[in-house]
Amino acid sequence: MSEFFADLKAGDSSKAFHFVFRKSESNLGVANIDNLAATAGGIVKSLGPINSYELFKSQYITPHFLRQIYIVYGEVVPLFFTIEFYDSGSGWNVVSAQLYTYDNAKSNGSLDDAVSTDNKAEATHSTGK
Repeated sequence: MSEFFADLKAGDSSKAFHFVFRKSESNLGVANIDNLAATAGGIVKSLGPINSYELFKSQYITPHFLRQIYIVYGEVVPLFFTIEFYDSGSGWNVVSAQLYTYDNAKSNGSLDDAVSTDNKAEATHSTGK
């Protein structure tokens, strides 16, 4: 994930999202990834540069499905990045990625889900991520 955040911090959201979805590009479609990258790039530009990030929560929904939430510290406000991985037996693939502003994360419930049991990063399996 460090390469993704380095690209996002450098302002290259297209490179960042194509890197994250590199194993899933054929299933998701390049146009969908480009759209997600453009939306994320617009959010980052409007809220100021990214200073740093950290893993907020890592949760195995099942042994083959992992959800991670990162806090992305911007110049003015934090952003929240939720990414979901699926392991079909041949390695982990990203199946979903969302970047939220603080207000959107509060209103759509993603923060409530994240803090409902524990507000610290927790992993029960090693993924090498």
